[in-house]
Parts: sequence; structure tokens; C-alpha cells
Amino acid sequence: GWAEWPGVPLDDAWISSVVPVANGWVEAADDLPAWCAWQRASGEALGSGGNDVRGPALEAGLGIIINAFIDGTITAGQMTEAGSLAYARGWIDAVVNAEAGLNQFRSSTHERVIQRFRESDARLTELAAGVIKARLASSVPSRGQVASSEQWMLLARELQKRRGHLPIRTLIARIPEVIPVLAPCLMMSPLSIAQYCRRDTGSLMWWSLTRRHSCPSGMRSVRLPVEAR
Repeated sequence: GWAEWPGVPLDDAWISSVVPVANGWVEAADDLPAWCAWQRASGEALGSGGNDVRGPALEAGLGIIINAFIDGTITAGQMTEAGSLAYARGWIDAVVNAEAGLNQFRSSTHERVIQRFRESDARLTELAAGVIKARLASSVPSRGQVASSEQWMLLARELQKRRGHLPIRTLIARIPEVIPVLAPCLMMSPLSIAQYCRRDTGSLMWWSLTRRHSCPSGMRSVRLPVEAR
């Protein structure tokens, strides 16, 4: 029968399993020096576990990359990319851990804060509109005050007319104190502003709407609100 080699029976099955391994050694004999150099370098990089000595790769946090290459998880061509990715992840972890605002961040809490802000903003907008309406309404005179004001009475008569109304330009010029109360902001084209806006009209805000098809080329640059005094 077959002899035994340190506790392993040298039978046909053993010979069949060893032959491919031996052939592989022979074919890769030229790569043996490089393999030995890699084993020595990786061992020095990782350190000696038996003596609890950490190598420079472990100290630098790169041990996981070398072990992944040894295990076949990554190839030699992927080591640079894997190193960059590991460095970026390590840097992000360090920054996040150092900043309380980042390491305590919770997306659910952040979304609730955003939702509360939206609700508060909508409520504030609604209240602001109510305040503006109330202020404007308080500026409108009572019937008694209208009767004692020549400008308000002029507007009231114009509203009651069926024909023969004053031209708009003339009406605006004759009720300079009424217009800011009823319409603090007038939206017109540049051409209309040029027709109705006079220096003695009072304090009005005119918002220009550029209409290129209806105004002279020299007035097309008028696009901002202007105040007529």
C-alpha cells in the first residue's frame, strides 16, 4: 500500500489533488520572488499580530484595503480607487463626529422643522394680508368726511355719471389725496405713466409694465417702480 506523509494517507485521491497544485507552482515559479516580496511588504505593513505590533498600514487605517486584496475582494487595479474611497469616508466620519450640528442631525427632525416653518410662513402671510387690508380700510373716509372733502365729492360725482366723465389724466390730477388711499400702487405701461404721471400728482407708486409693441423705443428701459412727487 501507499505510505503515509505526516498523517495524510498517500492514496490515489491525494495524488490526484496534489498534482494540479504542483503544476500551478511550476507555472508560477517566475512570480515567486514578487509573491514573496508582497508577503514581506504586506506583513510589515499590517504588523505582527502575535506580538501585538501594528504595522504602518493599520496605523494609517489602510489595513482593510490590504486584507481585501489578499482575500480577493478587490484587484490590484482597484486598490487606488478603494484607497481614495476609504480616505473620503474616513474624512467624512471625522468631520461629522467633530461637529455637533452634523453628528446630531436627524432627517426626520429636519423635515418637521421645515414643515413647521412652512405652516408659520403661510400663517404670517395670511395675517400680513389682513393687516394691510385693515390699514387700507381705516384710511377710507366715512360718509361725513366724504361730504366735507372736495376731492372725494368730485370722485363720487364722477362715479354717478353715465356720460361726460372727466379724462383719467384730469381726474388723477384733481384728486391727488384720494388716489393714494384707494390705489397706493398703480400698474401701468411706460407710455401710460408718461401720460398720467406729473410731478405735482403727490406721492404715488407707479409700477411699469414694459409693452414693447405699444411704447416708443426710448421708453423700453423703464421697468422699475418709480415714485412721482
